[in-house]
Amino acid sequence: MNIVQQAAEKISQEMVKQFVGIQNHEVSFTDLVENIQTCVNEIGTSMVETLITEADAALRQSPVRKREWYIQRSEDTKICATLLGPIEIRRTYYKHKKDGHFSYLLDEYLDIVPYERVDLGLKTKILETASERSYQQTVTQFQHTGITSKETIKNMIHRVDMENLIVPTKKKSKTPTVLYIEADEDHVAYQDGVNRFMKLVYVHEVYEKDPGKSTRKKLKNCHYFSGLYQDSQRLWEEVYSYLDDSYNLKSVEKIYFSGDGAKWIKEGMRYLPKTIFVLDRFHVVKYVKKACIGMLSCTAILLDWVNQNKKKYVKAFFKSRLEDGTLSENQRKNILNAQSYLLGNWAAIQKQHNEDYIGCSAEGHVSHVLSSRLSSCPLGWSKTGANNIAKLRVFLKNQGKLLVYLENENKKIQKETRIKRLDKRVIGPKKEFNQQFLAKFPLLENGLITGARNRIVSVMQ
Repeated sequence: MNIVQQAAEKISQEMVKQFVGIQNHEVSFTDLVENIQTCVNEIGTSMVETLITEADAALRQSPVRKREWYIQRSEDTKICATLLGPIEIRRTYYKHKKDGHFSYLLDEYLDIVPYERVDLGLKTKILETASERSYQQTVTQFQHTGITSKETIKNMIHRVDMENLIVPTKKKSKTPTVLYIEADEDHVAYQDGVNRFMKLVYVHEVYEKDPGKSTRKKLKNCHYFSGLYQDSQRLWEEVYSYLDDSYNLKSVEKIYFSGDGAKWIKEGMRYLPKTIFVLDRFHVVKYVKKACIGMLSCTAILLDWVNQNKKKYVKAFFKSRLEDGTLSENQRKNILNAQSYLLGNWAAIQKQHNEDYIGCSAEGHVSHVLSSRLSSCPLGWSKTGANNIAKLRVFLKNQGKLLVYLENENKKIQKETRIKRLDKRVIGPKKEFNQQFLAKFPLLENGLITGARNRIVSVMQ
């Protein structure tokens, strides 16, 4: 019986089984969908295994194979986790007749990476899911694939080279005269008990109407950057590279740069051209409230003075507050901190009123892009795990194609493997010849005439 007949028979049997279950009120709609999905996966697994077996047999019978390769072993087995479920791959191991190297020819034909036990399609889905959900929730979603440990999910996240996970960019057809950059950070808890900043920067052109949502707006051509970035220089170099690749910077008149004024944010102005720093409103309100600690009824008045550029009034307010002898040490500290922050960033606050400035939504973006996965639940991250999740999330936000990236990484691995194999074929015989040559001259072989030996060996190499 061939695979098509087997599939047809299995489908028929499953449909009868499910129909009987429905009649007996033993199968709900959810059960029905799940049972049919399981059946389809089992059929798919059988089809793939059959096709692999047939392909391996075809390679064995190939005239080219017979001319160039010996059969070393038959039916070597490897289990690979896939979206359909675990698939058993049986293939033949060959030895090349001329140079003696070994190969699973089927692996090369199907682009299977040596020692890889998870199909790229499944790995892509797992990484995408793990960027949104916990490792344990990800395991539960893919338990039918044979993956049962959240440690496996963690290892996948840790082993992907996220530093090169960058979406290719090209010049926009039109460069606006004004660009916007917004920056903030999430506070992420780590396994060593320390909270560290996870930086977030995004570039956009302006707000535009969100299609299908009458009142909601979205950022036009928004592009995100995130990671731990111990050295902020690298982050800002990446941002500049994106700007230079995407826009004609000579046509840009100004770049509004919004944030809370942290040192790493202001450092960006050293690397980016034509920037105008603007303090975001969220932090203005935060520090106005801090200044009014103990007398919150003054919050609205102080905020109005700040917004209306009444610096003398604000200075008088702080002078009056700090002369209050009833303040506790903690209250005085908070008021001094607020005074330093608001007056120190006064010019940046007033630029909020520039006609072409559209505001800053960095806090909301941090919450949506980072916090919902990294810090909203009581988690303890490793540096690698947190950094890789952050980079993966912004890669997907930037419409990156994860499967394409993983396929390209696989091709690099396969190319490196072929080069190493070629090197061994070239270097192996050469090394053997060198040893035979040196053996004819005991003094050279024993290293007694060091200078002469080194010169001869250097020529041989």
